[in-house]
Amino acid sequence: MQLTLRIHSVQFSIMNPLLKPLFIILLFSVSTASAVVHFSTTDWSGYSDGDLTGQNGWLTLLADTDPEIQVSGNAVEWGDNTDIAYQPLGLTLGSGDSVYYAMHVTISAGNGVHALAGFRESGIVGTAAQLSVDLIGDGDFRFGISNTAAVSAGWASGSTYGQKYLVVVGYVFDSGIATMWLDPTGEGSTSISSVALSGQEITRFNFIPGDSDGTFHSVSSLAIADSFSGAMGAVAVPEPGSYALIFSSAILGLAAIRRRGIRRS
Repeated sequence: MQLTLRIHSVQFSIMNPLLKPLFIILLFSVSTASAVVHFSTTDWSGYSDGDLTGQNGWLTLLADTDPEIQVSGNAVEWGDNTDIAYQPLGLTLGSGDSVYYAMHVTISAGNGVHALAGFRESGIVGTAAQLSVDLIGDGDFRFGISNTAAVSAGWASGSTYGQKYLVVVGYVFDSGIATMWLDPTGEGSTSISSVALSGQEITRFNFIPGDSDGTFHSVSSLAIADSFSGAMGAVAVPEPGSYALIFSSAILGLAAIRRRGIRRS
């Protein structure tokens, strides 16, 4: 693919593959900057190890004797019979609105169907865009999406315990459709959608525990935004070492272009 740019009446083409990663980062930066991001963390820095609730706006739903979801290192982790932890979004979804969440998640164990995360209205009921896992099909488990307690659409292929996945989930208020992408490269990537449940006035995002089925979840990044690109762009951040490699490559590419221009002159 050839990309042609015009800057201050100087036109040049990005043919050098060393420059393409830098351009991709710039595209993500532009798309994320134009989105409304309600919550974002790429590594849970700024959190202390221990209970998630009580830190940076996270609250507990029932405040009972169940153990809390835990921050451990650069991830949040939980298993069976923990309390629901939720993040208020500072909005109430209405006509014309959409909301998305993206996260890197690892499933380590499980024995049945259980919910993992999703949006809710202000009460206990009113689940929308709920990410779930079940044991149907090949692999160790299968991701699924629903607007109710049960999985209404499951991913075509199975997934593997211990492997990290990027999952993006969106909910459109007017249609009531929830959509899930697994390791997408863009919004046009393969997705699955749930049955419609319109009019859910979303006010918060929940992490949801399993119920005595041996589950264990780990989420290393999370973003909630009003668009697919905003949510995915906020978590699809290269590691620091990747930045060094990308920018080094860009400098080499620019130097090559400059040398080529000098020879031609």
